[in-house]
Amino acid sequence: MPLYNEVADIPCFIWHPQYGGAGESRQALAQTIDIPATLLDCFGVDKPADMQGMSLLPVLRDDTPVRDYALFGYHGCHINITDGRYVYMRSPVERGIDGLFEYTLMPTRINRRFTPQELRETTLHPPFRFTKGCPVMKIPVESVMTRSVDRFGHRLYDLETDPTQQTPVP
Repeated sequence: MPLYNEVADIPCFIWHPQYGGAGESRQALAQTIDIPATLLDCFGVDKPADMQGMSLLPVLRDDTPVRDYALFGYHGCHINITDGRYVYMRSPVERGIDGLFEYTLMPTRINRRFTPQELRETTLHPPFRFTKGCPVMKIPVESVMTRSVDRFGHRLYDLETDPTQQTPVP
């Protein structure tokens, strides 16, 4: 199922002694990857070159936007992009197209190792910017969501005219 705003909108409460603003809210877009960058900025530490998050201090100060869009979603499910008004939901795969992979430096899951069956088609993939020059294992996976891709497909919503995301834009 697509990640609709009623699930994706995560309340974020931040208080900074220099900015006050108790009980105020902000409209600027933010992502969870912005939290570490914000903490580093609070303590005067430069963020690493490969960190993609943005400091939210300008947002706290006066609601100055730090990004024009935000990405959100889950691996193997819809990946969404929003500019605050529109939300485009991109289905993980299209019928007949392979291409869902896990990329890792260590062949384990949270609670178990990959099975030999899962590792048979593993290949070595060139480094990503954040892997510090290390190649990674590229492991094909099947998501439960890819089995019902035709059920939802790609979608576009206009949050101004349809804030509850009931009817996709044609």
